[in-house]
Amino acid sequence: MRAGRSQSAVADKLAALEGAARGGDNLMPPILEAAGVYATVGEISDRLRGVFGEHREV
Repeated sequence: MRAGRSQSAVADKLAALEGAARGGDNLMPPILEAAGVYATVGEISDRLRGVFGEHREV
């Protein structure tokens, strides 16, 4: 799947997702757009973790 996708399209959509997360926008449209160009769940999650961090139980 990764070999057949457009890497530049994936990078653009992931950057747009990160920008939306940093700006406080609705995240569902950019998540769906990233998935539409075959970004993986891990790639999407990594971008969101980079903005919001990871939950740590205290």
